[in-house]
This record gives sequence, C-alpha cells and structure tokens, in this order.
Amino acid sequence: MKKVLVIVLAVIGSAFAPGMADWKTVDVIEKVKISMPTEPVSVDAAGGPQQIRKSVMTDSTELGLIVMDFTKMGITEEQIEALKDTEEFKEQIKQGISMSGGLVKAESEGKYANKHLYYQFDLEINKDGKKLNNTTRMVFYKQYAFTLTYQSGNAGDKKEIKEQYFNSLLITE
Repeated sequence: MKKVLVIVLAVIGSAFAPGMADWKTVDVIEKVKISMPTEPVSVDAAGGPQQIRKSVMTDSTELGLIVMDFTKMGITEEQIEALKDTEEFKEQIKQGISMSGGLVKAESEGKYANKHLYYQFDLEINKDGKKLNNTTRMVFYKQYAFTLTYQSGNAGDKKEIKEQYFNSLLITE
C-alpha cells in the first residue's frame, strides 16, 4: 500500500513540476552551459560588450542570461579576481542594477558549486504599471560574469522555475 501511495504522489508531483527534460540546454561558452524553458533568443546589446539571451514562457515569465567578457573592456582576469570580492565592487554592481529601474529588496552572496563567487539581488520592478519580482544572480568565472535573471510573469512568482533555472548553470573545469 505504501508503495502505491509513493508512486501516486510521485506521478502527481511530476505532473505539476516543470521537467528539465523539456528545457533547452544552451552552450554559453566553452565549459559553460545553462538550461532554459524555451529556445532563447538573442537580444541586441546596443553595441555593448555583452551577449544577451532571453527565454519567455507562455505566462510572460522571463529568464535572461547576460554574458560579460571583461577582457573586451580592457579588464584582465587577474584584475577581476582582485576586485570581485571587494565591497566597493559589489556596491557598483548594486548601483548599476538600481539605475536600471529596480528597487533592491534583498541581497546575498555565495559560492556556485563551492567555487565561483556570486552576488544575488532580489528586486521589485514596475513594468507596464505592474509590480514584478526580479532576481538577478551574477556568477564570476575566469574573466566572465554570467548574469542570470528571473522576472515573474502574469501568473506571479514561480520560485520553482527560478531555482530550476539558477541551478541549471553548469561550469565544468
């Protein structure tokens, strides 16, 4: 009886959970991949040094990936390594995010895969008169910063989608 209950619960749970099997795995750079729920489209970076990709779900939830190669701005991997752990650098990132119209509600930092520093900012943004939740996580790897963004859609905040997306980043060394 317990086995049947476990199987039924597993089937029901999988019916409501978005499956990673349906997501598209994208090669970002050599040794770095990420998965998105729909085929990502490239977004014009307006002449900037970054690459931008976006995946929009049917309920208007948006997942974005910005790849910044600091060497294209004349900053070496060694310089980024020395700067990224400083409070001044973190504050500059926070200011840049705030200047784009978001109100920072919370911030944190950690280590992706116990190796790569990341900063995370939870924001409230106004879009078309609606208040939306946005979470931005910037992961540093060599001379790169990978900025993963999650923005809630019409169906509200989907924490499981955000976590699935953020956890899909794969850096192999």
